[in-house]
Amino acid sequence: MPAANNIMKTLICILITLSTLTCVSQQVSQYHTFPGTDNFITREIGFNVKRLEYPDYNVIIKANKSGGEKITIIYYKEQDTLISIQAGPIYFYGIYKNYLFLDEGTGIIRNLMIFDLTDHCFIYSSQYKNPLSLKSDSLFYAYPFPQTREIFDTFPKCPDSLKKFNQYGYSEERIFILKSRKSITTGKIKCEYRE
Repeated sequence: MPAANNIMKTLICILITLSTLTCVSQQVSQYHTFPGTDNFITREIGFNVKRLEYPDYNVIIKANKSGGEKITIIYYKEQDTLISIQAGPIYFYGIYKNYLFLDEGTGIIRNLMIFDLTDHCFIYSSQYKNPLSLKSDSLFYAYPFPQTREIFDTFPKCPDSLKKFNQYGYSEERIFILKSRKSITTGKIKCEYRE
């Protein structure tokens, strides 16, 4: 019986270790995506270096000492490097089909860039606020309006609860259609807290 107990303890330890690794992998994966982007497998390939394996691409991500990430996209079938980025606070934010999403900035209001991996060019850039989501080849996001007197005079009044902190602004839901490369304003404007 002691041998059976040791085997059982070993199996329990293995299961705990595997479930912990799965949780860590899921946390890393969620950090580099938003709803609607393609799924991938995360592999640690060095200190602060990850490889995200998509069906058609490998993405190598390495943290920069000055902030941001060094991002290298490799076409899986030919092992050709398609793009390599390592300037400023730019972060990998996911791949959907042949579109690469990059996030730039360090605050609440950030810049979103979309790169077409087939045509090898940037197709869109806009300021945004989270959350982002993809549905049926369309990107939904909140566009933050600049905090100007004209904006505050034009839009509906904000609740007093936000005004008392003087940290509020307006955003509008917008849609970017990937195939047609057109941006649509929805007219849905809301007042919200900003840091």
